Amino acid sequence: MKKYRILIVEDEAINALFLKRSLSDDYEITGITSTGEDAIEMALRQLPDCIIMDIKLEGPMSGIEAIARIRESFPVPHIYCTAYSDEPMISKARSTNPVAILFKPLVMEDLREAIRKVTG
Repeated sequence: MKKYRILIVEDEAINALFLKRSLSDDYEITGITSTGEDAIEMALRQLPDCIIMDIKLEGPMSGIEAIARIRESFPVPHIYCTAYSDEPMISKARSTNPVAILFKPLVMEDLREAIRKVTG
């Protein structure tokens, strides 16, 4: 049976590792990166089934900007995970039509439920 492929974009290394360890039994983790620029390159090269995207990333590009650029070429489902809950940022995130916007600290069952919406 094919494992669904997930790209993790998270600027906190410990969070990225936690996500990878928590999900790798059920899903293929295609990669982990901490910048929007790398996320774009990896997504377009790897064509994951889903992207877990932090909103605030290392470097000048936000996760919202990275998703918008990725979706210009590849309409991949995405789930935002963020520690920030200010309304302008959340409104901007919603404009990219995510599967879910989850707030940190993550509840893994909420993340798994969001992934199931993508994978069926």
